[in-house]
Amino acid sequence: MAKYLSEIGKPTWIRFVVVPQLTDHIENIEKLADFIANLTNVEKVEVLPFHKMGEYKWKALKLDYQLQDTPVASPELVQQTVDIFRSRGVNAIGASAL
Repeated sequence: MAKYLSEIGKPTWIRFVVVPQLTDHIENIEKLADFIANLTNVEKVEVLPFHKMGEYKWKALKLDYQLQDTPVASPELVQQTVDIFRSRGVNAIGASAL
């Protein structure tokens, strides 16, 4: 889908959630940054930190929350991720948790 949107020139924003121990592997981020850098339509990448604000919803629904033991993403990890995207020429910004 991303390649198609690039081919038709559809302006696109991408959001990447940094989840410690799940999406924070440097190799994963670097490969994603390389892929995005080759797209011609991406105006911005928002790097979002994983947080626990919605955890109570899972409990209220009596559902198993599989990320319960996952730590929140630190500002340093978010910035490191933003820096990787920027090093590929991608317009990336870090967003903080509310």
